Amino acid sequence: MEELELAKSYFIKGDNSAHFKYIGPIGEYQKWYYILHKEYKNKACKEWRIKNLEHDKARLRKKGYIDRFKEKLNALRKVSTLNKPVCVNCGNDDIRVLTINHKNGDGAKERNISKHRMSRLSRDIQKGRTTSDLDVRCYNCNILYEYEQGRRNLPLNWKELYGTNT
Repeated sequence: MEELELAKSYFIKGDNSAHFKYIGPIGEYQKWYYILHKEYKNKACKEWRIKNLEHDKARLRKKGYIDRFKEKLNALRKVSTLNKPVCVNCGNDDIRVLTINHKNGDGAKERNISKHRMSRLSRDIQKGRTTSDLDVRCYNCNILYEYEQGRRNLPLNWKELYGTNT
């Protein structure tokens, strides 16, 4: 509360009763203005958010979606070293189904360490994470790669369950 009292002492009424004049230390106007008007600004901000809640939520959702898409696209470009990333296995270039594959299968370890999902990996790649152990695959090729590497298994009787005798 001492700061608030000090801030009040730095602002005096000017010639016009609606305006105040700053007489505090040079170069510290913004600091003291903020301290003096902090409660008002917080109250006004809270009122605006309540009044515009749905608009604000929609704006933030859209911004988040666009930002995540840009992060993903930039990360895929860095990993694939192409301007238009494609699946290394089948050549699919549909951005909606492309993902980053860990060649060594250590993606689960990396997620457990960072406690985040794909967006964290995308950010790490943008910040300079090495990409030599990563490649770009579509989701189908990524799952098939997991089966081929022995990291996923089907039930022993999967052919019977699937309905084929081959």
